Amino acid sequence: MPLARGLPSLKGRVEAKAPDCRKAGGMMTRFTRYPVSTSASTHRQRGTVRKAFSLIELIVGIAIISVLMAIALPAVQAIREASRNSSCKNHLRQMSLGILQHESKTGYILTGGWSPLWLGVAERTADGRQPGGWTYNILPYIEELGLHGSVEGVTSATAESAYQALAVANVPMFNCPSRRHVNPLPIDMTSLQSSTSGSVVETSSGTNVMFAGLNSGGGNGGGNGGGSGGGNTYFRTAVNLQVSLSEATRTDYAANGGSYGVCFSPKVVRKYGHVDSQQKVLIGHMPGNDPDKCTEIVISWNAFTSNHGHAGHLHHDLDRVGGCPNKPSCTNPIDSSIYTPSTVADGDLWYSSTTMERLELADSGIPDLQDGVITRMGRIASAKVLDGMGNVYLLGEKYVAADHYETGQDPGDAGVLYSGYSSSNIRWGSEPPKPDTAGEFHNNSYGSAHARGFNMAFGDGRIETFGFDIDPAVHRALAGRANGSLPVID
Repeated sequence: MPLARGLPSLKGRVEAKAPDCRKAGGMMTRFTRYPVSTSASTHRQRGTVRKAFSLIELIVGIAIISVLMAIALPAVQAIREASRNSSCKNHLRQMSLGILQHESKTGYILTGGWSPLWLGVAERTADGRQPGGWTYNILPYIEELGLHGSVEGVTSATAESAYQALAVANVPMFNCPSRRHVNPLPIDMTSLQSSTSGSVVETSSGTNVMFAGLNSGGGNGGGNGGGSGGGNTYFRTAVNLQVSLSEATRTDYAANGGSYGVCFSPKVVRKYGHVDSQQKVLIGHMPGNDPDKCTEIVISWNAFTSNHGHAGHLHHDLDRVGGCPNKPSCTNPIDSSIYTPSTVADGDLWYSSTTMERLELADSGIPDLQDGVITRMGRIASAKVLDGMGNVYLLGEKYVAADHYETGQDPGDAGVLYSGYSSSNIRWGSEPPKPDTAGEFHNNSYGSAHARGFNMAFGDGRIETFGFDIDPAVHRALAGRANGSLPVID
């Protein structure tokens, strides 16, 4: 018999094999294997496959995200602007407290300096003998004593570098982050040049004083270039040194020069009575209070205030000393008319003169007739602020053309940060405040880069925000220290 017939087949042996068992805890456990359904496995695999978005679903998703971003972005921007505005207010608060600290220490509000072409002299205090502006004089009171003293003891060999370093110094407190950051800008004095050259004025004591216009060579051999192609501008400094500067930082804040501005009513002059002077003054005659009919005439103070000749103009309250309101004579920065003493000695003579004598100056003494709290070549005691320090502007945000933040070519923003009395660091309440606007120059106005208004510091240190629609009469009143009474200059 063949061997295959005598042995069980392989199939039979497999089928006859005992069921698979395991020992578990001493017991035999039987495991039964069940076949896996092919269809169930397939369904489970299909359930793990992610379905792609359709085109419509993508469009809807993108639209939802865009709407959410459109809602969130203004809110984020508003939060950022609120933070920047808070910084601007804080800067105003710190500077106003610095000015008040000086007043508490000396009894006087610090001076506004001499002119746009004079820089600070570290050896002099912040009275009328200090050529530098309030921005320089406040440095020791805002924790910048070292910067204030950086030009102390300069010589002909060190003045240029010392004053250039001062001019470009980074002091964030002078800038509002809503508008710009602290960066040195070109100095373009062509926008400030006066049409009148320098002249010699004889004071009542018989001493001749030289006053140099911004576009003149200066009384002591210096010169003023400037502009995009005119080279550097020469500034006067300590011990009659002149330095040439090409760039400087700016300030976004201005001290309160008063309610008059460059041009004002004859009422201001009427308080002085007759002025026996042949010094010429520009008058804007405005019949019927119609600016379109205003004509400008040049007459002497004597003729303007006498009882004959042109005396009628003194009693024409609608006329304007300084020119017609709708002409450049009143809208240009005050830098265009201010004259500069050519030496420290000339400036000291000027400082010691009376208000009546200052009407003899080449700029007709107009800046010295202002009724603010920061004055040219003078200082005001808080007791002379008859309206009360808490009712008068101390300083605030100034207007700058929106397209000239970084050019330095706005005429009201062209001066060096630390220079003397200038529209770059002084403003008046004579013109309504403006929001920064591209293509518009408002050289003597307050304003800001904020959408809802501008910030002002008062003489008691508080900060207030006003809308640009503030009543012009209220704005003017808050800028005047004595509600129309006679300005007193120390």
